[in-house]
Amino acid sequence: MEIVIWGAGIRGKRLFDKLPEGLIVAYIDTDTDLHDMCYNEIPIISYETYKSTYQEYPILVSALYNDSIITQLHEDNNFNYWVLNEEPKELQDLEKKCINTIFNEIPFQDQRYLIFGSTYFSILLYDYLKTHEFDVALGLEKRSIHINGFLKKHLPHATEFANIDVNDYTSLLICSWFFADNTFNIIGQLALIDMMDNVLLRKKTYYEKLQKFKNIHKNDRCFIVANGPSLKMEDLDLLQRHNECTFGVNGIYLSADKTSWRPNYYIIADINFADIEYECYKNYSSDNLFIPDLSKKTWNRVLPSHFYKYSWISRTNDKPMYVSDDICQTVYASMTVMHICLQFAMYMGVKEIYLIGADTTNYHDTPQSHFTDNYNSSEFMQVTKETFLDIDKITKGYRIIKGYADNNGIKIFNATRGGALEVFERVDFDTLF
Repeated sequence: MEIVIWGAGIRGKRLFDKLPEGLIVAYIDTDTDLHDMCYNEIPIISYETYKSTYQEYPILVSALYNDSIITQLHEDNNFNYWVLNEEPKELQDLEKKCINTIFNEIPFQDQRYLIFGSTYFSILLYDYLKTHEFDVALGLEKRSIHINGFLKKHLPHATEFANIDVNDYTSLLICSWFFADNTFNIIGQLALIDMMDNVLLRKKTYYEKLQKFKNIHKNDRCFIVANGPSLKMEDLDLLQRHNECTFGVNGIYLSADKTSWRPNYYIIADINFADIEYECYKNYSSDNLFIPDLSKKTWNRVLPSHFYKYSWISRTNDKPMYVSDDICQTVYASMTVMHICLQFAMYMGVKEIYLIGADTTNYHDTPQSHFTDNYNSSEFMQVTKETFLDIDKITKGYRIIKGYADNNGIKIFNATRGGALEVFERVDFDTLF
């Protein structure tokens, strides 16, 4: 299905390599300097031009932070759109690999397939299976009524999932993060295949090297150090004196000249940060350094043995937050690396987790965003716009992790000096030693 991409930035341009040739008919961008230009012979247009010339095509919104775009579309009564954030990893990562090439690697068999989902990914899979002469139908999800009318008009064999006799099919291909939110009394004898988090799509992302950390700190306690403005160097010194197990994140290397403390586990989540700041953090002393697999520039280097590759999946917008019990496969996060650290700690068998420096306040609401000035380099800021953190989504993620921890007998405490995080029981840091 042909589409218009809203956003001619990095995320939008990546889609040129990921989508089958000819599907992108135009890019929308608010930067007037780009109008009347092309990207790989695809015109970059204004939203006004879209409305006058291209409105027959649905939109895929590629911007990571897109509330204003969605609001504008709704104000114009345009509901024929998808959001890239709600699509699977294969449409969002840095790999220049066409989605059809990925589908070719999946051993589809001669079965009757029913696809659940109204995502653009579900349309791509539907088109692929139809082209390869599989018996396939598309069951649209209730929550996506804004796009369903358009899809039913333009696609044969597309109708609401609730109206489909599932017993006519042998396999259900789940192409939406929201399958669990839709209650179906009878699914028949269908084989359920989750195409969003499926190992079939991620055959190479099971990192066995991480298995060595399973229960390595069974029944121990640990401290996860965030980089909020409340973080004090003397508290880090205290952790070192007591030989506590600790985690550090992202720009914690900036504390190196202020304290001799170093984390046992150093986790970087931001892909651009990992690639751009490599020269700054590469010699920061930590026993174990974890870097996302999508940080291609970093992993193209020859790295020391204590560097570990891992996979994480972003849970922004309305996507439900999950908790992973196997960091070798993937972990989940909603706008904070702290969610990742908590899943690592629980995988390691830690039963008592303390957070410090986890202010959980928006950068725009405080005079200082981190424990040090000039936290982000100018080069990093050139490729990463300052973002408005959605504290509600971060907090919701913490609540889901807390529920998982409670069910597994794991205690999480907030020992941050101040801040706004109230999900976990607060404790006084000074009383823990």
